[in-house]
Amino acid sequence: MKLLETADDAYDEAWCVLDVDEFTDIDQALREADRNRIGIALSNPCFEVWLLLHFTDHRKHAPSYDRLVPILNKHTPGGYSKTGLDFRHYEDGWREAVRRARQLAPDGKELEVNPSTGMWKLALAIGGPQ
Repeated sequence: MKLLETADDAYDEAWCVLDVDEFTDIDQALREADRNRIGIALSNPCFEVWLLLHFTDHRKHAPSYDRLVPILNKHTPGGYSKTGLDFRHYEDGWREAVRRARQLAPDGKELEVNPSTGMWKLALAIGGPQ
């Protein structure tokens, strides 16, 4: 919030990217974001759902991050690394990822649907890869 308060008019929008899997006070975070007009890109159970959708139409329940990584490894050159994420591996599939993500859950219902991700809203807001 401090960064947003000091940004003046430097930015058109502010976004929060968060996962369901390890978030303990998600309802509070969602209310706070709404109150402050911060966009939410919520993934259930985790951000890796969004990445996986760049390669495949994954709809199977995902109990955790640990269950998605082996699937993502099959599609990511050199294997998936959370700390060494190379977005170039995903740029060709971003439009498909948006389409697939929109089909997983209605807008704003990502908390209720597993798997799902609202990352498509942020991808469209920034215009995707140039």
